[in-house]
Amino acid sequence: MTVDAFPLQARQAGVRAERQMAFYLRRAFASSDDYAVLNNIRITAGGDTAQIDHLVISRWGLVIIESKSVSTRVRVNQRGEWMRLMGGSWQGMPSPILQATRQRDFLRTVLSANKTKLLGRVLLGGQKDFENFSMDVMVAVSDHGIIDRVNGADPKEVFKADQIPMRVKELLEARRREIGGLFSLRSPCMGIEPAEQVRLVGFLRDFELPVEDPQAEAPSTSSEVRELRQPERRETISPRPAAPLPASPPAAPLVVAPPPAVAPVVAPPIVAPQSTASVGTTSVGTASVGAPPASAPPAGAGSTNAEPPGAGHRCRHCNCGDLAIRWGKYGYYFKCLGCAGNTPLPVLADGSRPTLRKENAHFYRMSPDGSEDLYFINPKE
Repeated sequence: MTVDAFPLQARQAGVRAERQMAFYLRRAFASSDDYAVLNNIRITAGGDTAQIDHLVISRWGLVIIESKSVSTRVRVNQRGEWMRLMGGSWQGMPSPILQATRQRDFLRTVLSANKTKLLGRVLLGGQKDFENFSMDVMVAVSDHGIIDRVNGADPKEVFKADQIPMRVKELLEARRREIGGLFSLRSPCMGIEPAEQVRLVGFLRDFELPVEDPQAEAPSTSSEVRELRQPERRETISPRPAAPLPASPPAAPLVVAPPPAVAPVVAPPIVAPQSTASVGTTSVGTASVGAPPASAPPAGAGSTNAEPPGAGHRCRHCNCGDLAIRWGKYGYYFKCLGCAGNTPLPVLADGSRPTLRKENAHFYRMSPDGSEDLYFINPKE
């Protein structure tokens, strides 16, 4: 095995574990209006970043789930120390419980900084906060892995991946009974209204990233590396602004931003420069997705298609045609505005990748001869 082979295999195993867990959660909660499931959330705020594998959100609390790929065995002792069996020997590893706990604390801070736009006010007029909103953590170990609980150690947060959905339902149902029961006034937990849950899910969905094919993360040539990692785009997509902190503390408000180079689901409009030479270009996969017909494109955009650009393409999850192009870590992809699922851009028959130029909601395909065709128009949201 080469030096580079193991990191690639580790990433592939990690992606498989996350996809397995996402499948279990989707199958368990997709038909319920009481729960929302988000996967692969990356939030940056205050100079810090949190990566959350899976998030289940209800009116009575949320659960952060950390996926761990285990092909052999993991061991947890009474002191909360973790080890994994690799190559026939035991090696130490960071505690995924502590990792998920740090993610929870970071998430609570970010949500509290945005409480005025996400939550309403209590009966007597005070502002509701996320300090008393239940946030639990769980660790999902791959189905084929083995958990050794040493000397009676039994961390309540650790389960096999296929057990997680049932445990999440049990936990959130217990929170619901606690908040809505006879002694709810004594409960330290707080529930939220349906409209507040919708706002919370929409806010966090802005930070959801597609789970990429791990093989695509290991390009074989330096040119491919430059293409996948190009961080600069002269076009700037501003993140949705965060609500300021309450006026009482003198500190500046915490500004929450989606991950670098990722366009949030709802973003302020971008004013395109007058000269096409000042608009950045990027090389991406090809295809078009369904979008409403748009008005005439800006002057100088070249010819347009006879039918609405992107007509005929569907979300791979729900077969919905209500799609929009988003920018992700590895290029453009389709975001379903119905189910919020991600669909990769197909590649042309010859395997080539088009060069796109984005101008407001319009995407133009640039040909080698310098001409441009309207490739896709993002719908108004």
